[in-house]
Amino acid sequence: YGPRVKWLLKEKLGHVLNEWDIQSCVRIAAAKAWNAVYDDKKGTLGGWFYTIAFNTAVDMARGEKNEPKNTLPLEVDPK
Repeated sequence: YGPRVKWLLKEKLGHVLNEWDIQSCVRIAAAKAWNAVYDDKKGTLGGWFYTIAFNTAVDMARGEKNEPKNTLPLEVDPK
């Protein structure tokens, strides 16, 4: 499914992500899919793999926007 998913990601997010980023998303998706439990009752394996890769690509495209903001320390000294 890798080449097809890579092509789909290029079509959808190629204007935001470069070739290396898209390849990284496919590899991350493969690792996540390998470690997860696939349920064929919920859809096809290819569709499931694409969904993981697409979500990974969207997170990567968001970049810093997807990172948590600076927060206050848990313990504040009330001086």
